[in-house]
Amino acid sequence: RGEIAGLTWPDVRLDERRLVVRQAVHQDATAGKVVRRPKSGKVARVAIPEGFAEALGHWYAESVVEGGAPADGFVWPGRDGSGPMSPSSISHLVSKLGRRAGLVDGKGRPIAHLHGLRHTAGSLALAEGVPLTVVSAQLRHSRPDFTARVYSHMLGDEELDRFAAAHSPETVRETVRGEDAEPENPVG
Repeated sequence: RGEIAGLTWPDVRLDERRLVVRQAVHQDATAGKVVRRPKSGKVARVAIPEGFAEALGHWYAESVVEGGAPADGFVWPGRDGSGPMSPSSISHLVSKLGRRAGLVDGKGRPIAHLHGLRHTAGSLALAEGVPLTVVSAQLRHSRPDFTARVYSHMLGDEELDRFAAAHSPETVRETVRGEDAEPENPVG
């Protein structure tokens, strides 16, 4: 939430379909909204889909070009128009959109949550064959082994069969000798 709220237009690279995450907004009980480096302390580049890049381009045209918002300002400014949006506002927006889309439980409570959407994004990427290390980096996990533990449920029969095939006697022999190597002569 904080990284989304802290995104500024100079960090939106529409031509590259990348977002540069340099800062995050944190809610402080005494100071209010505080902008500082992300929790990881590292700047990262995050890939975005083409459709999202197009939507951001339209939002830039509407808010900056036509609306006069600063070109170096926040992508999603707060109510004052110059500071960042509150991270909790982003959570409320996702809940509101989920209710509007009918994504509610039997008691009418929203079932779409921001962290759940993040988990869905990671699960979909792994299901599409994106390497674990790439998914880990894009989700900004500190280590790939954390990502592996969280998403181990994504292993299906196909992955398990590939693991077993990688350890078959034929595969091991080919790996040790090389595919084109001549068979060893045990007699000498």
